[in-house]
Amino acid sequence: MDDLEEVEKVEKASFSKPFTHYMFYILLNNYPDGFIVVDDNGKIVGYIIYSVAKDKGIIASIGVLPDYRKKGIGQILMDNAINNLRNKVDYVELQVSVSNVVAISLYKKNGFVVVDTISRYYPDGGDAYLMKRMFY
Repeated sequence: MDDLEEVEKVEKASFSKPFTHYMFYILLNNYPDGFIVVDDNGKIVGYIIYSVAKDKGIIASIGVLPDYRKKGIGQILMDNAINNLRNKVDYVELQVSVSNVVAISLYKKNGFVVVDTISRYYPDGGDAYLMKRMFY
């Protein structure tokens, strides 16, 4: 909970339509084990939020401050989530904007594949890919 304000700064720097404080509060309270941050000398520079719903893991959000991108932080966060979810679920899924080529590349590198396109997923009418990674 002490990191929530800093996580929100990362979110706002990462997304044009960031999660609200309330959304983060709900996610943190419901899935505290799936709320992971990367700290650089006391400064939160990245985070990932994931949850478990029956046999599937869900990556709700991942973000890294712009000045810390391309330094492996996103990969560290993905490794953490995947390793924690591996023995708890059959697969992991996430949604990503079809235009977010950097994130799509990271997800593909980590074994995720596009399984569907969700039309008008975002408030601005943008489409999203539904991506999954199976664990069997």
